[in-house]
Amino acid sequence: MIGNKRVWALFLGLGLVVAACGGGEDASTTTGADGGDTGGEAIQLTLQHMEVPPNRVEAFQEVIDGFNAQSDQYEVTQQTVGWGEAYSRATAQIAADEAPDMLQAIPAFFTTIRETGAVQPATEIFNDLAEKHSFLPAMVEQYEWDGEVWAVPAWSMVEVLWYNVDHFEEAGLDAPETWSDVLNAAETLTTGDRYGIAVPAGDSFATLQAIYTWMAVNDAFNIYDDACNPIVDTEETVEAFEFYNQLVQYSPPDSPSYQWAEVESALVAQRASMITFKGSFLRAWTEAGHSPDSLAAVPIPVPDDGGVPTSLSYSNAIMVMTDDPQKQEGIEAFLDYFLQPDVYGKWLGEAEPGLFLPVTEEAEEADTFWEAEVIAPFVDEMQTQIDVNRTSKQYGFTQDAYCSQVGEFEGQFLLAKAVERMVVGGMSPEEAVDWLQAEMESVGA
Repeated sequence: MIGNKRVWALFLGLGLVVAACGGGEDASTTTGADGGDTGGEAIQLTLQHMEVPPNRVEAFQEVIDGFNAQSDQYEVTQQTVGWGEAYSRATAQIAADEAPDMLQAIPAFFTTIRETGAVQPATEIFNDLAEKHSFLPAMVEQYEWDGEVWAVPAWSMVEVLWYNVDHFEEAGLDAPETWSDVLNAAETLTTGDRYGIAVPAGDSFATLQAIYTWMAVNDAFNIYDDACNPIVDTEETVEAFEFYNQLVQYSPPDSPSYQWAEVESALVAQRASMITFKGSFLRAWTEAGHSPDSLAAVPIPVPDDGGVPTSLSYSNAIMVMTDDPQKQEGIEAFLDYFLQPDVYGKWLGEAEPGLFLPVTEEAEEADTFWEAEVIAPFVDEMQTQIDVNRTSKQYGFTQDAYCSQVGEFEGQFLLAKAVERMVVGGMSPEEAVDWLQAEMESVGA
């Protein structure tokens, strides 16, 4: 039911998400293969996505033009809608029986749209594609529920620890592998106007993502049990909060106001020596005059007594919104073309190089990916992201049960709010985690 409170609570909160990693303004356009109106006898297919920056739209259009040029039966057009409008736009389209044939998903957005009843199982399409393309299991698992695959993975994004090599070498520090290494580096590198690390610490999506990476490596990646009961009030979660609270001491004093842009800028401007982030700033790093050799990435460091080598990832996928068998065949044909290693690798290297990661093994080896202008100077860093991505997690999608309340968990930034209560409000880590548990229980009630 489109009007239920969960859908609209998610719309209000997640309208601020902006594609799980920042970027883009609200916009709505439709483009044909020739840049104008489409026509003819070909079956028309519409792809609606939220990647509105011009470079991403252009990269999609290049793929669409290539597909249309070799297809007599189908013709694809794209529509772009900013994430700020995505929830209201999609639910309104569904209510008016005007949904696009293909719709981009991230996991929490998928839970919202699935509640409308409009998302079609993509199992057959996925199984056919999986015979030709080796999908990474961690990317599929985020959409595999109730015996069905509900969306076809299309690209991914993952968090790793980035650091300034020059700062580390000047201080005689090695790449951090453990929490003690991170704390030692953060303290050592905090001098004058420069800080050892930049960690967002306020009510923001950036904070939610950052704290979860540390929870995940401390074996606190499960936030629900198999009955969808919240289970964050654990010793492991408290330990992650304690560790995060220590990191804040070595982060810029305005960290509670940080969004993604401020975290990225802190490293690029050399105001901070470390961040946990995605690879969205590689172009900015070189454009700022820094050598690629002065930037490095490592997996999220684990607790000194062990932990779980993992991180937070987002599997961006394509939902099937039409039940027309012919159109579904066309969607499979288009996605098969898109996932061809040369085509897909080129798209990854142009759409958002460094941020968008392959979801198939073949694309991980594609020359068109590794030879992309922005990616080529950062081979080691890109390989680190790819390796981490293979074992990554997504909060609310690690348990056996399908727990739709994760949408509200994310949309209300509950994890970030708990961090803010600790850092700004003065709660102890235990009190902040207790508050988080209670809030999650109220959301699921």
